[in-house]
Amino acid sequence: MSEIQAITSKQKYKTVVTKDQHAIIVDEPIEMAGQNLGMSPKDLLAGALASCTSITIRMYVDRKGWEVGDIRVRVTTDKDEASQKQIFRRTIELESEVEEAHRSRILAIADKCPVHKILEQSSAIETSLI
Repeated sequence: MSEIQAITSKQKYKTVVTKDQHAIIVDEPIEMAGQNLGMSPKDLLAGALASCTSITIRMYVDRKGWEVGDIRVRVTTDKDEASQKQIFRRTIELESEVEEAHRSRILAIADKCPVHKILEQSSAIETSLI
């Protein structure tokens, strides 16, 4: 089991998120009364999808020995008003040209990213206050 900790002090809404020796700052933008010191929680979630996708593709192409250059993944988010679901739009850009057969395989591999799988399915959240 992995544990992530978030601490929000009185410095509105700066939050320090830690895991082991790693730390990042999460905040809200100025227009949401934050200080814009880091990504918002929603942006961090989109960043998790983008980075996980990029890493998953990198692992696959390296294993196959395919030269793709840098892998850039862009994620935008929007809310579908009809379904009230969050829509993540993901665009993958490879620095080098890749043959069509490899392109379709890379797209399939992108969907195997662990964060993609988590976001696609329903999750359970159990909360306790101590």
